[in-house]
Amino acid sequence: MIRKDKYVVSSTHLDSQGYVMAKSALESMLPQLNGDRKPRLGLEHIRTFPPFGAIMNGEIFKGKDEHYYLTAEMVLF
Repeated sequence: MIRKDKYVVSSTHLDSQGYVMAKSALESMLPQLNGDRKPRLGLEHIRTFPPFGAIMNGEIFKGKDEHYYLTAEMVLF
């Protein structure tokens, strides 16, 4: 059974390291998420383990707080 969940991947909020992503940076991630080749969902960047899912269907929306959010579906095999 394939499981799909939608998550906020990134936003223009101040993060825990003190950085803010620009809206243009969020937009530059969309071709990777919505292209033919999907980013793999794996275990802590360890390439020797097979992927257990993919990240796809990215979209950006503006929240009520005036920040932009990049969301994507995590598809688990």
